[in-house]
Amino acid sequence: MADDFYVFGKTLSIAPRQGVDISKDQIVFAATLCDIAIMFYLFHEFAHIFIDEDIEEELDKKDHEYLADYFAMVSSLTTLSEGHPLTVVYAGCESALLVFSMVDELRLFPPYSTHPPFSDRIKSLRQFLKEDIEDEGSYNAIISIGHATETIFNNIVNNVDKRSEKYSDFISSKKKEIDTEIDYLLDLHWNWESTRLTKEMKVINDKNYICPNYATFTNEMMVLLRYGGHYELIHEKLLSVYTATLSKSQELSEHTDECTRVQFFESFNKMKLIYNFVTSLSEPLATVFGDVLQNRKN
Repeated sequence: MADDFYVFGKTLSIAPRQGVDISKDQIVFAATLCDIAIMFYLFHEFAHIFIDEDIEEELDKKDHEYLADYFAMVSSLTTLSEGHPLTVVYAGCESALLVFSMVDELRLFPPYSTHPPFSDRIKSLRQFLKEDIEDEGSYNAIISIGHATETIFNNIVNNVDKRSEKYSDFISSKKKEIDTEIDYLLDLHWNWESTRLTKEMKVINDKNYICPNYATFTNEMMVLLRYGGHYELIHEKLLSVYTATLSKSQELSEHTDECTRVQFFESFNKMKLIYNFVTSLSEPLATVFGDVLQNRKN
């Protein structure tokens, strides 16, 4: 799922993954909630301006936040309901607050002394909703998806809170594993003629002599990509290696001694292996990994 959302966030397309139980509709729905949440934030900030200009009585800073939330909710339900059901729009509004409620729960940042807890703001939003919607059936339908959304966020908090150190260790271990695997593949395939190279160092200056094994490297990288997952870690490693080898090959390109030329071809050919692999990808992965080549000289 993480890989699918990583790709979707960069390309708005579905990743060509196997064995991942997530549909296009699920990703589009999640993206819709994000869009509504962003609009809620914008309406909330505009509300502060209107409150300052139009309400004469001085409000407590916390009441200011509650009122701005109410304005944002009403604005969202009014302006966004033409394209989405009210239940979905309200779920997006709660999601906007639930994200920061999750940050509060996980204690990722110090709490704002001037702001009420986000859990209280969600309760306030629901109370405003109940007062505005007279039909009990309509209210229950809208609030039910709010409760469902809250449950999802609570489950995330509970899992992260209990396993944060374990998950961090897992990602660190997976990063080392991926880094080691990619380094191994690059070392293995940068010089297809390595057995002959040691015997005939005198021909090292022939640029056509040391040829990378493009096909095998690309095939093995595709296996890692499709079945190993962790697109973001693979992208990070390829970007790091490509940038480093590009810089090193440029630095060594003017040297003519045999030892340095071997180092040059190693860097240059590793860079070419990565270039060939990235340019062989189809969409949406071509866009996801395209910026690996961002430093390439035209």
